[in-house]
Amino acid sequence: GKEIPQASFMPSSSNDGIRHLFHLGQGQGTASLFTGGKIRTYLGVGNSRPESSMAFGALLNNWKSLKALDLSWLGMTELPSTLGNLLHLRYLDLSWNYK
Repeated sequence: GKEIPQASFMPSSSNDGIRHLFHLGQGQGTASLFTGGKIRTYLGVGNSRPESSMAFGALLNNWKSLKALDLSWLGMTELPSTLGNLLHLRYLDLSWNYK
């Protein structure tokens, strides 16, 4: 598909065509805007943090085709239980998550 170097999305925007999500910068809640089930890659880069492990787990339930997931440096203290449902997951980075 077409590569978009940087994009801003509003909650009402259509995000059905998005396959690879690189969440850059600071802020919470951005990942929850992308609820479509076609996300293949999620990289949480920098200080971007999911709302909570439980809320992020609900997102993972929607992202059944996820192949690469980077949750490094996010300060997560527990893994979402839905992580085990990702049958296509081939890459998981949990480095630098400690209390």
